[in-house]
Amino acid sequence: MKTTMQRLHLPIVSLVSFVVGFLFANHQAQSKVKLLEVGQQPVPSSVPFSESVIRKQSDITYRGRSPASDLVHEELFSKANITEDDMRITREMAERRDRGEFILKNEPPLFRKLQEYDFGAIVSETGKLNAPGYDKLFHELGVTSEVSSNLQTHLEKIHLASLQAESAIAQVMDARFHYDQRVQSSLNEEQYQRYRETEQMRPAYQDVESIQAKLRETGLELSLGSEESVASLLSAANAVDDGYWHGPYHSLPQVKVGKESVVAWANARSARALNAADFISKNAVAFGLSEGDGQMIANYYQSMAAESRSFSERIVAPVIRESPDSRITPSQELIVAPVDNP
Repeated sequence: MKTTMQRLHLPIVSLVSFVVGFLFANHQAQSKVKLLEVGQQPVPSSVPFSESVIRKQSDITYRGRSPASDLVHEELFSKANITEDDMRITREMAERRDRGEFILKNEPPLFRKLQEYDFGAIVSETGKLNAPGYDKLFHELGVTSEVSSNLQTHLEKIHLASLQAESAIAQVMDARFHYDQRVQSSLNEEQYQRYRETEQMRPAYQDVESIQAKLRETGLELSLGSEESVASLLSAANAVDDGYWHGPYHSLPQVKVGKESVVAWANARSARALNAADFISKNAVAFGLSEGDGQMIANYYQSMAAESRSFSERIVAPVIRESPDSRITPSQELIVAPVDNP
C-alpha cells in the first residue's frame, strides 16, 4: 500500500516542487530560472522554465520540453482546477517574497491546489486498496453493505483530514523556524535573549489584562504599575495556559472534541486554577504585590475553577429541552466544545 501511495504521490510532488520552485526562486525574469535545487547543484540561469531538469546518478542532464509532457502538465492543472489567476497570484507572491515578505508554504494558490489534488488522489487510491478488507470485515460483523460503504467513506474523510492536518502543522513549524532565523539574524545575542524572554511572557500579560478587565466589572483595580509583578507571579504559579496563544514559540494550537475530551479539559483547567489560586494567595507579597492585590488575583482563579467545574458538570448531566416542534430526550445529550473559555 505504501509503495502504491508513493507511486501516486511522487510524480505530483515532483511537479509541484518544480513549478513552485521556479515561481519562488530568485529570478531575473519570469521566463528564466536563476536557481533551482536539484541535488545540491544550481541550474544555470539560461535554462528556460519550459525545460525539465532530471537528475541521473551523479550527473545533471537537461531535457527539452515535449508535447507529451506539456499535455500531462496541462491535464493535471485542469484536474486541480488551477486558473490563470492562480498562476498570477502565485507569481505576485514570489515577487513579494523577493522583497522580504515571508510566504506560508500553502499560501500560493498553485501549490495549495496541487496539494489538495495530490491528497485526494492518495485518499482515493488508499480507499480502493483497503475496500476488499473492510468489505469482508464488516460483512463478517453483520454490517449491511450500505452502512459499510458509509463507514469506509468516513474513513477516507479521516485520512484526508489527517493529511491536511499534517500539512498545516508542517506549515506552522516551517513558519516558526524561519521566523526565529530572521529574528536571530536581526539581533545580537543579548537582544535576542531579551526578545525571547519578552515573547515567552506574552500569554501571562494577556492573562493580566483579563484579570484587570474582570476586576473593573466590579469596580476594583490592581495597584498601579503592578503588571510586571503580576505576570511573573502568574508564570510562577503555572496559572498561564499558552495553548490558545498563537505565537512563534509556544504550544501548538489545542483542539478538544467530544464529551470525554472536553470534560477532561474542563476538570484539568479547574484543578490548575485552584492550584494557582493557592500559590498566589501564599506568595503574592514575595513578588512585590500587596496582600489585597494577591487576594483579588486568587479570587479570580477560584472563580475560574468554579466556572470550569460547573461547565464540566453541565456536560456530564443530560440536557433535556422541549419545544412545540421537537423533543430532545436524555439520550440525546447536548455537547458543546469550548473555544477559549467555558
